[in-house]
Amino acid sequence: LDSSGIGDTIGVAEAVRYAIDNGADIINLSFVGPANDNRLHEAITDAYEAGLIVVTAVGNGDGSGQPVDLDVAPMYPVCYENGVGEHLVIGVGSVDEFNRLSSFSNYGSKCLDLVAPGEDYVGTVVFDPAVPSFDTYYDGLWNGTSLSAPIVSGVAALLKSKYPNLSNKQIIQFMYDSAIDVADINTSRATDLGYGLIK
Repeated sequence: LDSSGIGDTIGVAEAVRYAIDNGADIINLSFVGPANDNRLHEAITDAYEAGLIVVTAVGNGDGSGQPVDLDVAPMYPVCYENGVGEHLVIGVGSVDEFNRLSSFSNYGSKCLDLVAPGEDYVGTVVFDPAVPSFDTYYDGLWNGTSLSAPIVSGVAALLKSKYPNLSNKQIIQFMYDSAIDVADINTSRATDLGYGLIK
């Protein structure tokens, strides 16, 4: 994506292939959409088969503020599978400070694998005192699954750095096995939270 956040799946597929060719271990894709692009699917399949871990956001609703059940209306790349039903990515949803599924977070039993904090983030921003809209070092109270996904990517990166000989499948399974069960806090979505919380 460019500096304005604009791009297309062709560019993302090229970037995924660049990552494969240049020795990346983890790819974070904090975007989602309804279009299933074969080129992106093939690139992510190649990444998975090459041993990379691809982490994706599940998305923040349908544009009108209503979360989407991905079992009913799949989105991509979060719902990509290979030919044998194996999930090619780690799909990440958002929870609030009380580990409740965020009101905006998409959900589902097939595409969402983990949840992570995704509300009220504060961070650094571009600072240029000569430009009125860039006159502060920090900004925030941002929300979104695009913020949750990098938490999981960071955990995957830490595991890969500590245990470099583990395969992508082993690291993914380790994260799934060590996730915190938050189903009892989310009774109406108990089966839609994947393996649970990474924190």
